[in-house]
Amino acid sequence: MMVYTGFITGGFTMAPGQHDFMAIDNRWKPIIKSAEQRASGHRLYMPAFYDFCYNTTSDRNAGFKRYSMDVNRDISIAVGASDKSLPLHIGDVELSVAPFSMMLFSVRFDIDSNNIDDLIAVVNKLRYVSLYMSDRTLDEFRTLALVPLMKVYEKTAFRCPLDFDVNNPASCRALVENGNKFKLFQIASINEEEWCSDNADNVLFELGFLSRIGVSNPNDLFAPSNDYFHRTMDTGRIDIFSNWRGLALFDTFTMLGHSVQPSIREYWIECNFKMLYLSQLFVKMYLIRLNHAFRMYLGDNSFKLNRNVANKLQNRYDEFECKCWFDNVAYSVLPCEIHSIIGKSMGISIEKDRLYDKMMRQNQKREKLSDQRMNRLLLFMTVLAMSSAIWDACCLIEGMYSFDLHQSQLFIRIVTYVVLFLIFFIMFFNYRRQDR
Repeated sequence: MMVYTGFITGGFTMAPGQHDFMAIDNRWKPIIKSAEQRASGHRLYMPAFYDFCYNTTSDRNAGFKRYSMDVNRDISIAVGASDKSLPLHIGDVELSVAPFSMMLFSVRFDIDSNNIDDLIAVVNKLRYVSLYMSDRTLDEFRTLALVPLMKVYEKTAFRCPLDFDVNNPASCRALVENGNKFKLFQIASINEEEWCSDNADNVLFELGFLSRIGVSNPNDLFAPSNDYFHRTMDTGRIDIFSNWRGLALFDTFTMLGHSVQPSIREYWIECNFKMLYLSQLFVKMYLIRLNHAFRMYLGDNSFKLNRNVANKLQNRYDEFECKCWFDNVAYSVLPCEIHSIIGKSMGISIEKDRLYDKMMRQNQKREKLSDQRMNRLLLFMTVLAMSSAIWDACCLIEGMYSFDLHQSQLFIRIVTYVVLFLIFFIMFFNYRRQDR
């Protein structure tokens, strides 16, 4: 028997301005931590990080403002294309209004199953819900969990598609702004006998990839190579305590334990999901958006006329790094370890390096444009100074030799043409040398 709790998560860019979610649907309720809960959180986590995860200030860029909708319904979803169905419980749906106009959301569901293959088949349907539009067993899930999110998206999204329709299952795909499926945070509990067997790592691997159970069997046609299996486990596995282990991958984070008590499960959800995982997911999504903005700027030459665009993007990143980037999140090792490995699995450092590369290229581009403007100014000043010097020299020579009007005009023209020819020759020679 496996006791399973999962969260499908995603996010999108919001339109600027204030949004009243309770006016969209009065079932949304703000999540407010009491003074006692905050004091307890400050003893375990860095106060700045905890207050970021549960922001109470008026500064929209200071952290998450959270809202929850309690669905609390039991439904059944077909397993694959068969007539067999698996019951599951939909818990709460949450919104996290993040800094810089980002919106994160999550849907909780709980499943108890004796067949892990059936569980994985149903979870894959929930993650790729837009691919199963003809599956009528998903209609109740869409109505209960996704329609409230789609209503929020319709009213608050930065660029809501013109053909977006809350009642159209195909519009569910708009909720996934980056990628082709929802992210997944999952906690699974197995019995003592399964945990002590040699198969626990295989179960963890297969849950992380949501592949068919048994695929790690070396005799299976789609079994991963030993090198890939061990490399993945060595890179993304968290194995500190004897009662659970974790696996962080790009789209999933899995915690596998044995005989996990409900109170421990809720503690893991509160700390590892709602704080550590969501904060890193926000960082990942924002860096993707900022990278896209820089790429658009670098690829469009018309933007070079607006020198403030790059400055605004870099200033926005500096503010983001100061307010939303946490090197240390807790006073103990484990939360910091989990936070770090989640960020590594999501490729946040890679995204950050890409952003730095674009910023450096942008700075070089701006310096080059600045040098060109300065060179033009220096050329103008040089020509102006030389013209003045030529005029003074011509006037001096005219005074010394007492030219008449015709001779004076002819002399000035000859000198001017000669000097201009020399200037253009030097400029042409310099440009040819630079092209080489």
